[in-house]
Amino acid sequence: MKKSRKLLCVLLALVMVVSLLPVMAFAADEDVAAEETTAATVEEPSPETEGVKDLFAKLPNYLVAVKTSDGRVAAGAQVVIYNQNKDQVATAVANYGVAIFAKKDHLNTYSVSATWTDPNTNIKYQSLVGFNWSFGKKPDIDVITVYPTIDMILNTTDHNAYIKGYPDGTVRPDGRITRAEVATILDRLMKDQVKARFDSKPTVNFSDVSSGAWYYDAVQMCAKAGIVAGYPDGSFKPNASVTRAEFCAMASRFFTLEEGTVKFTDVPTTFWGYPYIASVVAKGWLTDSEAAYNPNGAISRAEVVSIVNKMLGRSADAAFLAKGADGLKAFTDVKADDSCYLDVMEAANAHDYKTSGTNETWTGLK
Repeated sequence: MKKSRKLLCVLLALVMVVSLLPVMAFAADEDVAAEETTAATVEEPSPETEGVKDLFAKLPNYLVAVKTSDGRVAAGAQVVIYNQNKDQVATAVANYGVAIFAKKDHLNTYSVSATWTDPNTNIKYQSLVGFNWSFGKKPDIDVITVYPTIDMILNTTDHNAYIKGYPDGTVRPDGRITRAEVATILDRLMKDQVKARFDSKPTVNFSDVSSGAWYYDAVQMCAKAGIVAGYPDGSFKPNASVTRAEFCAMASRFFTLEEGTVKFTDVPTTFWGYPYIASVVAKGWLTDSEAAYNPNGAISRAEVVSIVNKMLGRSADAAFLAKGADGLKAFTDVKADDSCYLDVMEAANAHDYKTSGTNETWTGLK
């Protein structure tokens, strides 16, 4: 009996670890547990233990649990599995937050994706890059995270300023940008109603981010939203430079990854940031070439605003800028003939606008 109880405790602990208690309840409703007809003896397993063992034996071969980037169960999410040819193998609804697939489908599984709409806010969520099981053993139970889509979490309608420059009148376009500065930019671009929801989440504590730091609120917001994370030692490293690969990964938290190829000579498919860089290239937000990209090198402030503007569908009005309107914010180290001029001015000046196709016409400063 002691062995039976110990086995039962182990099995129940396993269930809790993989967060599949709702599935167990679902299975119980289907009378998965064995019917108890025999009294337990020292030699025989107890009926309750046999019931749990029978439940595990009858669980489907492949389960996909779906959660949001801020830790909620995505009950009702639509989960799709694909084969190696990217053909759809099967779909399932994640009732109780878990999608159930048959054994035959699992054998053909190569990648997984999920979509979900928050019933309270109507914000749409999507998974990022699909899991790839071309190497190694396929798992029987998986957890996939869905992230809010860009058009729902970022303010793409109001063209507000999201960079301010330095007190000396410069913006330092070729200078490095820190993790704290990137968090501040992303925080400024998030919709107020979305920030209000994330703000109610528990505080994310970092050993090197004090409540009095100028970037504290921005780091908190981005961490709660699942856009940035800390390091294993509990730090955030706010003053560390952001690399090109890291920024592509951060930006990717806002949209579904697109598959593509990269021409950069120093970004092999085995590089951890390849899918993020390839997606940014596929989206048209970064132009690649058969040259080095230096993905582990510090990304510049000019490179960041170039990607962000394209991500938001924003572009400066050169004719408006040429008129030199009152209140136009300019910087001493960015001239009108600099390659980064239009992107920097778009990022630094809040303005009203109208669009015609892909062209943006400024109608006034705000």
